[in-house]
Amino acid sequence: MQTMTCNDTGKRGLKFLVVDDDQTIRKIMQIQLKIFGLRVDVAHDGVQAVQLVLGCRYDVIFMDIQMPNMNGILAAETIRSHELEHGHAPAYIIATTAGGATPEQCFDAGMNDYLMKPVGFTKVVDVLYQLLFERHSRDKFERELPKCGCCTSCI
Repeated sequence: MQTMTCNDTGKRGLKFLVVDDDQTIRKIMQIQLKIFGLRVDVAHDGVQAVQLVLGCRYDVIFMDIQMPNMNGILAAETIRSHELEHGHAPAYIIATTAGGATPEQCFDAGMNDYLMKPVGFTKVVDVLYQLLFERHSRDKFERELPKCGCCTSCI
């Protein structure tokens, strides 16, 4: 079994994982994300994805549903379990599917969003803006919190 390692090269802090058994889809999404100077790793199935997540912290995971060895639903459940056990901040997991699962199945597995394939460049940009907006809003909120440190009731 080949050991997977994460790619730590990139210009920005956000780290992405693209998981799909279709090499063409992996390559297209990797190119789309690298246009923004983002760090991107790829995996061809759920087993590789879980292995990478065990050694790296990802901000966003684009997860195909129908894959050999371990499907996207089981991979997402395994990743969420690992995050809980180790106290890691959760990754934003996006199901990418051609109809292999319902949105409810994906959300029940811990995924945050559900996209139908093909995932176009516009949708990738929308996800980036949404994530950056949420991060900026959270950071701004945390900077403006009262600094008493005694309780949360003054928030």
